[in-house]
Amino acid sequence: MTIEDEIVEIVNRETNAWNSKDTELLLSIFHEDMVWVWPEANFEHDPIKWKIGMGRYNHERWGKFYKSFLCKIALEKESLG
Repeated sequence: MTIEDEIVEIVNRETNAWNSKDTELLLSIFHEDMVWVWPEANFEHDPIKWKIGMGRYNHERWGKFYKSFLCKIALEKESLG
């Protein structure tokens, strides 16, 4: 498998995780040394201004967050019809 194939597989796995709302599948794309940073606003492209909201990867903590997040998305879509 080439590096490109591996990247495509990871992207496809992430897409499938979001589409199926599968928390464990989503967590499988994260490296144990990953740190999730996020801009405060969608137009902020300067990483120096980004916030570290979830800290270093922790399977249990991130799993709880994403499970809740995916349920919230599902409920919002359901309520919109």
